[in-house]
Amino acid sequence: MPPEERFANLPDLRLHYLDWGGGGPPLVCLHGAGGNARNWEVVAGALQGQFRVIALNQRGHGQSDAPATGYEPTSLAADLLAFADAIGLERFNLLGHSMGARAAIAFGGLSSHRLLRLVLSDPPHYPVEDVLARELASGPNRTARLPSRQAAADHLRQTLPDGASLSDQELEARLSTQMRQEPDGSYTWRVDVPGLLQAMTFLLGDMRWFFPRIAVPTLVLHGVRSHLLTVDDARRTADAIPDATLVEIPDAGHGTYRDNPQAFLAAVRGFLAASA
Repeated sequence: MPPEERFANLPDLRLHYLDWGGGGPPLVCLHGAGGNARNWEVVAGALQGQFRVIALNQRGHGQSDAPATGYEPTSLAADLLAFADAIGLERFNLLGHSMGARAAIAFGGLSSHRLLRLVLSDPPHYPVEDVLARELASGPNRTARLPSRQAAADHLRQTLPDGASLSDQELEARLSTQMRQEPDGSYTWRVDVPGLLQAMTFLLGDMRWFFPRIAVPTLVLHGVRSHLLTVDDARRTADAIPDATLVEIPDAGHGTYRDNPQAFLAAVRGFLAASA
């Protein structure tokens, strides 16, 4: 079934989210920087029979409000806590990818009592300055509006990291989730660019204070070709969390759920089965 589109009114901003419903335990999904709730459609479609899947558009992304500040992991974690209170989630499973994983780490370190289980999908690890420096440098030059679908597709391919490529299917998925078509046929972004740049800057922060304070079973997923998380750092992250398991996702880079959805879903479904 398709999700319902809803808004949650927090004290200082309004957040948009997708709710697939269902009677199972809640599973809240947090996208990465520049992504949005639609990134989780395949995952939600596979899991909605077992869980009530909810995908949140974090501040500055999708149809959520885009304040000028508040993109560090602790503020995103505070948003999540206020969101859970607003829609009546007492305890829930939490799945975060990239920036969303870092927000989930902060939430787990500060509010473990609200969680059932925690899944961290390729959480970027300090230091990743060289990779992020290139992406941050290109951000202010991001074209705000592209005149056609072909121009948008060309832009997405041209701005990939060195050595990366997109299949036709992956390109279509990114066009539909990262961009929106305007009435005149042009394409714009589903993200507030200044907020995105601020969020990416906070990918450099050290998260080690939170790790030992995460008091729920945790699954750390690492894409074997990830450019933002080495296997050694993935192991150190899992070792620092009291009850954590590390699973390597083969044939996947940083986009674990997108690059190898079968392996990703097998790992997540098996791990979350205990909460169901």
